[in-house]
Amino acid sequence: MALEFAVKYPERLDALILTGAGALGFPQEIRELPRNSFKALDIGGLVPRSWAGFTATIVFGPSTYTNNPDLIEYWVDRWTKEPARSVFHQGMAWIDKRDVLLELAETDLPILVVQGAEEGAYLNEWIHPMLKRIPTIQSEIIAGAGHFVNIEQSALFNRAIRGFLDAL
Repeated sequence: MALEFAVKYPERLDALILTGAGALGFPQEIRELPRNSFKALDIGGLVPRSWAGFTATIVFGPSTYTNNPDLIEYWVDRWTKEPARSVFHQGMAWIDKRDVLLELAETDLPILVVQGAEEGAYLNEWIHPMLKRIPTIQSEIIAGAGHFVNIEQSALFNRAIRGFLDAL
């Protein structure tokens, strides 16, 4: 939603910070894997523990599994309290999001992209086209974190954001 807002109303923003996201849509050949995973949630009731546990292996980095397994267990438990169909629709929305790279490149917004070095859900390589096309973009890759970099390495994440905001 932040990307759509940024390309439609760039004059209403001073800057844009992205984490676990990018301006590129998922390549068609990759969409089916997460789509098939999320289809399991097109059910009544809550998110099954098996689905939450599997998803944790994708979104958390190996360092978090080694150094902070309690954090992973907390999130698996939390996800199992969510309505399954709501999570299904949320997943479908980001899997099928449109590519806004060219539109975002036309803005002059300062942009910070923060990614975990152990990212497994939204590959760091998908950020490279943004770095090539958008002159106002900065990238912070944070060690010891996966997709949930803000949760896995919150102090480093906050430091990256503070540095970006202080430089505006």
